[in-house]
Amino acid sequence: MAHTLNIAGAAVRRAGLCVLVAAWALTAQRSRAQCYAERPEPAAQHVVLAIDSSGSMRGAPLANARAGAKEFVSAMRADDKVCVVAFDSTVRVLQMFTSDRTRLHAAINSIEPGGTTALYDAIARGALLLARAPGRRMLVYLTDARDVSSRYTLHDIREMNVCEGVLVFGIGLGSVDTASLSALSAATSGSFEQTHDVGALTGIYMRLQDAHARNLRAAAAETGTLTVRSIPSGQEALVGGRKIGLTPVRIVGAKPGAHDVQVLFEKGAWECSARVDAGNITTVEARDSDLGADVVIVSRPAGAAVFMDDGYVGLTSYGKPISTAQSDWPRRARNDPAQLVVRRMPYGTHTLRLRGAPDFDFGPEQEIEVEITVRHSDTVLFVDILRGHVRDHTGEIVGRGATRDPFSELDGDK
Repeated sequence: MAHTLNIAGAAVRRAGLCVLVAAWALTAQRSRAQCYAERPEPAAQHVVLAIDSSGSMRGAPLANARAGAKEFVSAMRADDKVCVVAFDSTVRVLQMFTSDRTRLHAAINSIEPGGTTALYDAIARGALLLARAPGRRMLVYLTDARDVSSRYTLHDIREMNVCEGVLVFGIGLGSVDTASLSALSAATSGSFEQTHDVGALTGIYMRLQDAHARNLRAAAAETGTLTVRSIPSGQEALVGGRKIGLTPVRIVGAKPGAHDVQVLFEKGAWECSARVDAGNITTVEARDSDLGADVVIVSRPAGAAVFMDDGYVGLTSYGKPISTAQSDWPRRARNDPAQLVVRRMPYGTHTLRLRGAPDFDFGPEQEIEVEITVRHSDTVLFVDILRGHVRDHTGEIVGRGATRDPFSELDGDK
């Protein structure tokens, strides 16, 4: 079954409405070809190891966490790449992705305790780091406390990791928010394990490594992955008539073949027949209306997480900077394949929120939230998080937030 959206109502009596229906039919035709995308998943694996370095980890907890993380690194495959992140009140990338075990061990050994716990920011940072990594994506975190200082929410990090295909594996030491963290891991097809014994940490790290390696070998040979996303998010999704959860939702280990996907919006059921192949990732993009625009979103600073109507839609480009001081910036943004494009964004008013990486130089509060109206089929938005405004392709400022740039008066890009 191809993608369909049913129309019910009175017969069309006027020529003007015939044009509208013809336009809808053309849009629906295009949507049938665009309701899902499929890409191969290379065997190489990228892993973010995020380790709690808050003050409560001082002594035996951190020593055992270091030992377990180093054993995990030592057991990885030759083509796997690992990134080391430490978090307390802030999030610090200690070592970017590498297969060099010596450098990874040195980064892990350098972790020192202090501060409170920004767990959700660390998990968000992991998702952003993994978003552009090829192959399988895995985040393993260890924490001994509840989150008390993050800017990202549990809802945000669930959306980000499901949409970016990150499997989240958590280790909780002592008193942690077991219910929330277990639900996060389950949503991403990962797992969560809790212990009160610091001496058990190395064993848990190794169980995660062994179990995940076995699952990868089996999945690569026989199954694929199916992800269902929607705008707005939080809609009931069904595959083959069976409820699988609220969007965004992912099935790891999906059988190869055609799958009938439904997303239940208020306006009715949206349907798509999506193909899954072994070793591939299939992503279905549902919309509550097929009359919409492809919206290009550029940000300053780059690399920001973008949420539309509270649903995660992607990450802005780290590519060549685009400045609105140049009159042709909308054309350059449209022609740059690295820029974020939100496909088939329904016409009308939406809430747009961008949040920067938690470790931006100007501090952790790099966020803007504005109401925007999508009217044009070729909409381009330049979101200046630091100055707190959004400019569209006509040059008009279409939304304003708080100014956060201490150098805004010195910069000519108004």
